[in-house]
Amino acid sequence: MTKLYAFGDSETGLTVSVNDVPIMLMKRGGEPGRFTSPDRLGFSILFDCLGEAAALRHGKDFQEEIVSLCEAGEILSNEEIQEWNAGKCWLGASLQAVGLIPNGTETPAIGGPPLFSALLVRLKIKKREAELSLKH
Repeated sequence: MTKLYAFGDSETGLTVSVNDVPIMLMKRGGEPGRFTSPDRLGFSILFDCLGEAAALRHGKDFQEEIVSLCEAGEILSNEEIQEWNAGKCWLGASLQAVGLIPNGTETPAIGGPPLFSALLVRLKIKKREAELSLKH
């Protein structure tokens, strides 16, 4: 089943609904009750879409690379989020493989998904277009 993550505005900031149901904001284990991490929305979206392990591993990156580019009215699909996550996992595995190769004699991991997901490219183009329209 396709999930659609729709961004909206509220008095307290950016909100996200999943198939028209507000997303439950998650906290990492051990976070103090009153503490709200700056990547909480990204963490919560990944937790809902991909589970706890992916949220713990990539929540901060997802917040910085994707959520920070989203405004009210933006919609992300679970397929786009899965593609972004696959790219992050592939990049991490490739870097680890390079670090584990003794004296650089073997070929590093190659042939994974593109380094830039279509989602990231789409959001960056949209942001750049908005910046250009403000200048004119």
